[in-house]
Amino acid sequence: MRTICEFFVRHSASVLAVTIFIGLLAPPLASALRPAITPIIAALVFLAMLRIPLASVSRDRLPVVAWVAIWLLILNPLLAALLTGLLMIPETQRVPIVLICCVPPILSAPALALLLRLDAALTLGIVTVVSLLCPVTLAVVPALLLELPADLDALSLFVRFALLIGGAFVAASVLRRALGAARVQSRAPEIDALGLLLLVLFAIGIMDGVTQTLLREPWHVLGVVASVFAINLGLQGVGALLFAPYGRRVAVTVGFASGNRNTALWVAALPLSGASEVMLYIAAAQLPIYLLPSVLAPVYARLVPPPPGE
Repeated sequence: MRTICEFFVRHSASVLAVTIFIGLLAPPLASALRPAITPIIAALVFLAMLRIPLASVSRDRLPVVAWVAIWLLILNPLLAALLTGLLMIPETQRVPIVLICCVPPILSAPALALLLRLDAALTLGIVTVVSLLCPVTLAVVPALLLELPADLDALSLFVRFALLIGGAFVAASVLRRALGAARVQSRAPEIDALGLLLLVLFAIGIMDGVTQTLLREPWHVLGVVASVFAINLGLQGVGALLFAPYGRRVAVTVGFASGNRNTALWVAALPLSGASEVMLYIAAAQLPIYLLPSVLAPVYARLVPPPPGE
């Protein structure tokens, strides 16, 4: 069993790249999994917190992680709001674009960074710190930049995200203490494989309604897909440029974290319908997240020097 788990985790980028199309090609399966999306997201956050103890964040990386947190949680959404406003992008499209730029990096970023030979330790620190800080910023920043519905005030958003992130953190900390860090670490392949399975189920379920919208409004959906690819690649480029003074390895790693954002958090926190424009953007945003790591692997290999000792 462990060998099977290790095999699938090692090839997780390829597995996820294939999975994303299952939800599009099998709408009934996507519809069946849609009600389970919120529990799946909660389980993914819990597993990530279980695998990533706060003590694992290296102290010498904290200054860089702090600057990255400011970039991801404050400056990035502010930049997105300004650009979409200047370009006079309609509010129905502006809201999901800014929301994408508010959330932390994907929870699987450290594992993918390791596979892509980026700075996995730095990615681990970024994901941990930014995820723990995001309940505060996600409650305040979108409310300041966007016209959100009255029932999505700062306090309600904070409570929802605090319960999701904070609850997972507390539960994972209790279980880690009960089992012991060594025992949890010894089960890393099985935990990672379970996380991969949940990502597969999430990727299928999040596509609920997308196929029907694609058949009904193909050009609109293709425009949204083009937008989310542009956002992902654009944020990777901007993030890398901003942190270029720290060296190419750090810069590309921050770029990778900047482009691949955990938009699933909005699905768990907001009462979104499958037909909403925000939901369409969130679903479409999974395409670059699941496809680009495999496509860009040779580019990362060219840009990033191997770690010391290799």
